[in-house]
Amino acid sequence: MVSRRARIEALWAAALVLIAPVSSGCSFAFVRGPSSTDSEAQPECTRSPVAPILDLTYVAGAGAFAAAVGGKCSGGTCESATGPLLVAAAIITAIPVAVSTITGVKRIYECREAQQDWCASHGGCPADDVGRHDVTGVGELRGPPPMARSRSP
Repeated sequence: MVSRRARIEALWAAALVLIAPVSSGCSFAFVRGPSSTDSEAQPECTRSPVAPILDLTYVAGAGAFAAAVGGKCSGGTCESATGPLLVAAAIITAIPVAVSTITGVKRIYECREAQQDWCASHGGCPADDVGRHDVTGVGELRGPPPMARSRSP
């Protein structure tokens, strides 16, 4: 008879194997770097860091899971037979996602640099593009919060 603990660990291993293909590589799939084909058009690329953040969340979760399961092993023995398998599965599934995270952050950085360079060389960006995806300077664009504005008597 299989113990309850072994069944739970087997379910975790299955979850890792099933989740990995779905979650691995959000940045590979959804983050586009700047295209350098037409210098007259503003570069179209991804500025949002959502995909790399999702990738990083998966990597952190897999790392925490590996540390928790691996922490139950000492002196070459583990509390359960599936412990080393779970640690290996967590690490193996986290590696491509970590590469995707790094790639996504690099593409976003390159995108922002290309758009800033384009704006500088074309006398600024159109008013509707200012702050479209970037939250820096939002307070300056909108002014102080409503409660901070002075009221006329």
